[in-house]
Amino acid sequence: MNKGWSINPKDWEALDQVLPKSGTWRSVLLTTSEEAMVPETPGVYAICAPPPNATGLNQNTMFHSLASPIYIGRSTSNIKSRFRTHCRSPEPKLLKAKNCYGRVQLRFWFIALPVSSVKDAEAQLITCFGPSVNKIAGTITGIFRPPIQA
Repeated sequence: MNKGWSINPKDWEALDQVLPKSGTWRSVLLTTSEEAMVPETPGVYAICAPPPNATGLNQNTMFHSLASPIYIGRSTSNIKSRFRTHCRSPEPKLLKAKNCYGRVQLRFWFIALPVSSVKDAEAQLITCFGPSVNKIAGTITGIFRPPIQA
């Protein structure tokens, strides 16, 4: 998997095909106090962060305008359950990211989707954004040939 945003226009066109035109993305801070705002529906989500140095009184720097998905996930039954897990007992790599971005607020962006769309939407979001925290196994390809005689 590539890390960072895709520069292939076909990836973004494919994303347009798997996400609904009428859907509305919403976001909350990634803290347990925001849990009530997250629905108990299937869908996809992205945990986003600005750079760790986007703090301080001077809010007019480029860093204050940036935010990028660091993790993208899905739930085929209950986005709120995944939200809870990320707040209370995150995987080691997400915990490392939370520590890195500790001075800034992580946001949990989500959109409800039909169960049939969730897997494809997550995969295409990961392809387009290349989030640094996701663990995605690569595909191994090869050619089978007849065995070699010993």
